[in-house]
Amino acid sequence: MGPAMGPADALAPQSPKPRLTFCLKTFERLFCLVAPSAEALRIWMDAVLAAVGARGHRQGAP
Repeated sequence: MGPAMGPADALAPQSPKPRLTFCLKTFERLFCLVAPSAEALRIWMDAVLAAVGARGHRQGAP
């Protein structure tokens, strides 16, 4: 049995390009982004993960 699907998981398959779609959930909104290419998707994901990682690191610093 796989993980439970949330709202973001349900939206990606409805995208015109589900393999190039990712959803970013914040406290206030759900953003579903469709990249123009696989390369753009990788760049976007790297940027989001770097931003989230940097923010988490700053919050955990003394």
